[in-house]
Amino acid sequence: MSGWRPIETAPKDGAWVWLYEAVEHEADRQYVGHWFHDYIGDEDRWQDAADCREFAKPTHWMPLPDPPEAA
Repeated sequence: MSGWRPIETAPKDGAWVWLYEAVEHEADRQYVGHWFHDYIGDEDRWQDAADCREFAKPTHWMPLPDPPEAA
């Protein structure tokens, strides 16, 4: 895996990536997420894998590692 990259360079095509978010007065967060394009409400946003972090504001991202090879 390569290092953290600025969020402005993250793919916005729905690809899953590893996200980093510094949170004031809480522990920093890291999670798998993707850019979500809301076709109905036009509220594009970052979401985590459980789609419960609708207002996530990650500052950095990196590609997910390759999956393990089949045995």
